[in-house]
Amino acid sequence: MDKLEHYLEQVCRGIGGPRAMRQHLREELRQHLNDAIEDHVAQGMPRDEAIARALEDFGGADQLRSELEATHGHRVMTVMIDKAVDWKERTMKAKWLWSTWAHVALLMVIVVELFCLTATTVLVLPKYNEIMRDLWSTPDAGPDWNTFTAHTGAILNAIHSLVDNGLWIAIGVAIVWILFEWRVRSENKSFMRLSALGTIATLLGVLSVMMFAAMILPTVMAVPNMRQELPERVVAYNTQRLNPAIASLDSAMAQQDWQAMNGPIMTARSAINELSHMGAAAPSIVASSQGPKVDALRSDLRSAAAAIHEAELALIDRDAARFSAAMQRIHKAYDSVPQTTTAPTTRP
Repeated sequence: MDKLEHYLEQVCRGIGGPRAMRQHLREELRQHLNDAIEDHVAQGMPRDEAIARALEDFGGADQLRSELEATHGHRVMTVMIDKAVDWKERTMKAKWLWSTWAHVALLMVIVVELFCLTATTVLVLPKYNEIMRDLWSTPDAGPDWNTFTAHTGAILNAIHSLVDNGLWIAIGVAIVWILFEWRVRSENKSFMRLSALGTIATLLGVLSVMMFAAMILPTVMAVPNMRQELPERVVAYNTQRLNPAIASLDSAMAQQDWQAMNGPIMTARSAINELSHMGAAAPSIVASSQGPKVDALRSDLRSAAAAIHEAELALIDRDAARFSAAMQRIHKAYDSVPQTTTAPTTRP
């Protein structure tokens, strides 16, 4: 369809009234346009340029159609078609907008998850393993604790291996993605892409939750054991580990058996680090020969703490009798505690 017929179609397609009248208007417009074109050609203008100039002189198709519709009315079907086409265009534009945002949002989630996994593996995990290995010995935790930490350690090691091989995994995913973009021509390609991104984000989210749980849960379980553990028992446990390890090192050294030294040296390092970092280790070793006195002193301190709590409740209730009785219990328990010879000038 040439420019002239396309212009006439745009102008006349929405005009109301009988079909014969629309045809008459169409022919009349064509005649006027042909006359204008011939005038321009007669003036030496090329025909294509003459057609464009005549159409420009008549005005835009939408403007001319609006003027004719104002005179002859609208065709109902044409209006419905125009509205349907406009709705479809707006819907497609909105669909493209939301689809693009969904892709961008999923990519952002994947980037954040990758950053968290990598940063935690590189910066936090080595220090965490050092603390778990050297400082958080829990001899009385039992076999359940050892089994649990073995499982969490296996999870952390597996995630660490995945991060170490992350470059190769990324290359493999990139190759699969390129093949997908190249070969797949389905009309559902956008949904397939979104599904793939969602799956990757979900897997990374599961790995993140597993890593953080494997690091946090042992910490939460270990802290109460560390706080409640009697220092004498921790010291005894580590010295029982350290003494045989040193003896094994001496024996292996005498035989020049370097391979046999690996296990004992690791045990010795863990035990001595635990003792050297534990503030109560040295006093516990000094007091190890006076166990009954230490137990009695600990009992007096607990009695004094309970009495002070009772005095605090009596003070709140303004109960003089209870407060006086509590103070007597405090003196009875705490007066037997040996006093320190020097007092610290600052809070430890």
